[in-house]
Amino acid sequence: MKKIALISDGWKKYMVAAWAIGIVGRIKEKNLDAVLYDFCCAGNWNQDEEYNKGERGIFSLPNMEELDGLIVDISNTRPGKELDLLMERLRSTHKPVISLQKRIEGSVYVGVDNYAAMRQIAAHLYEDHGYRKFWLMMGPEDNYESNERKRAVLDYLREKDIVPGPDDIVHADFDYQAGALAYRELRRTHDDLPDAIICVNDNQAIAVCEEASREGLKVPDDFAVTGFDNFDKAGFYDPRITTMENVREDMGALAVDCLEKIWNGEQVPDIVYNKVTFLKQESCGCHPPASDIRSVLKKQVLENIIGDIYSNELLDLESVLMRCATIRQVADAINEKLTHLSGEAFYMVIDPKLYRIAYEKKVGPDNDGDMLFGFSRGTYPHQMEVSYAREGMRHADCEDTVISDIFPLLKADRSGDNFLFLPLHFEAADIGYMVFKNVCDYLSTQMYFKVQTLVQKRMQEIFREKTIRNMYEQLATLFKTDALTGVLNREGYRQEGQEFYDRMIRHGKRVFVMFCDLDHLKYINDNYGHEAGDRAIKDIADTLTKVIGDDSVISRMGGDEFVVIARYTTEDDIADMKMSIEKNFIRLKAREDLPYNLSVSIGISVTGAGQDQGLEHFIREADQRMYSEKIKHRTMSPADS
Repeated sequence: MKKIALISDGWKKYMVAAWAIGIVGRIKEKNLDAVLYDFCCAGNWNQDEEYNKGERGIFSLPNMEELDGLIVDISNTRPGKELDLLMERLRSTHKPVISLQKRIEGSVYVGVDNYAAMRQIAAHLYEDHGYRKFWLMMGPEDNYESNERKRAVLDYLREKDIVPGPDDIVHADFDYQAGALAYRELRRTHDDLPDAIICVNDNQAIAVCEEASREGLKVPDDFAVTGFDNFDKAGFYDPRITTMENVREDMGALAVDCLEKIWNGEQVPDIVYNKVTFLKQESCGCHPPASDIRSVLKKQVLENIIGDIYSNELLDLESVLMRCATIRQVADAINEKLTHLSGEAFYMVIDPKLYRIAYEKKVGPDNDGDMLFGFSRGTYPHQMEVSYAREGMRHADCEDTVISDIFPLLKADRSGDNFLFLPLHFEAADIGYMVFKNVCDYLSTQMYFKVQTLVQKRMQEIFREKTIRNMYEQLATLFKTDALTGVLNREGYRQEGQEFYDRMIRHGKRVFVMFCDLDHLKYINDNYGHEAGDRAIKDIADTLTKVIGDDSVISRMGGDEFVVIARYTTEDDIADMKMSIEKNFIRLKAREDLPYNLSVSIGISVTGAGQDQGLEHFIREADQRMYSEKIKHRTMSPADS
């Protein structure tokens, strides 16, 4: 089965659903043995460029050498490392590449002949209406389509000896609000009105009409306005907007036609234009016949009803996500609450490092306090973990497995099967992605970026909560841990020693307390330096930890004094422990070639059956017995004999 990848960056948080709809529709129409993998992001809307980088990390996911063709829309993608990497991969691949709306060297361009279409609009305004003074409202200055449309208007006007001044041209984004602000800027810099304002799209055109109306001006009586694209709103607005109808779904279908010809060994031109239709309507001063919009209104009514259903699913999901405490719970919530939107199959694939950081407590922030230290940025690691997989009505066998290739994971057995990939990231750190199977019919609801935002927001909250909790626990551990030896310090003894003792007594267990003091520490420090003294203290701690075992509390009380609280078994076991401590010191002396003897004075106190005189009583008793033994040890030579 042929594998087609669609790689696209939406416009702000708007998913250009038309591409996938047109592609899948053509595959099914021709019954091609092909499947679509749709890698989609919204990597140009956020003011935080780190967030946008994380979105565009999805570009790196597909292995292009495993594909049979690529369809790419990067007309909205801002320059940056991720775009450069994608462009390099596109240039180096031997697979056919179809570029939508923007020309890429070495690829087939499928799009509108923006130059010819916009020149036709300019000619209509000049020749049919006699307009001579123009303002131009174009898109972002780095946008290919906008620049082509601007070039067409300026070339035509120059041929007619009309040269718009710098103040007659503004650049703004493609949305309504940007159009309104751009119109105000034009009005601020002019005392009079133009004959016509040529806008780069319908959103801007409607914004101009609305702003003019607020000033008491009327389109087209005071000036004409034109748009481009023929979004539904253009035909419903009053006045109806003069525009170019560009059916984007047809562009997706044309891209499939190009790939099919290439697969069949046929020649395909470098440029394939989508057919556009010039709609001369009321906003330019034309008087077209009234149109029957009942079918369109019916479509909108149904879309609103369906949209309400999906919006309710989204609200349910949001309320459940707030109670999720694990990534698995998040995935369960998506699968359960998105009855329609989760599709025939749903997968969540996660960077395994996320679990190590959030659950195993093995990784913490870097020295700069970056909780996201260690994650891939702008790309995905080679190995990822399938943390959730549902195929049909059951969980899939691939769940909880580690993968290095996405395609074996996804089962495609029908013409036109399609998979939507959405990135999951914390700022620029790419932590995973979601995959939805056969959801093409739902893309136009514009719900998927909303789902993605909700999911990754909750996942990041969970991650931060667990990471902060881990950091707190690590700090708490450091607070009660002796830095030299790694055993508990006096504060650790205060917290855990008493708790251990109380637990043993409560369960009817006997306890022994061992008080240890290193012999001849002053001699070692004076003759071999404090580094040797520290080493001797650490040797005691290591020996006690090794000999006493886990069911105990070992603390350094200060200097060369240690307290052990452990479960009592028999007197023979205690005697064996003391013997093991002495033997371990002898082995240490021989192995490390120490020039001094290692020994400790030990005092032991044991609770009686059913006896509870308090931990401090037994500590004092063990201390006294240790002191008695220490007096005896003073007659022993500390030097190597």
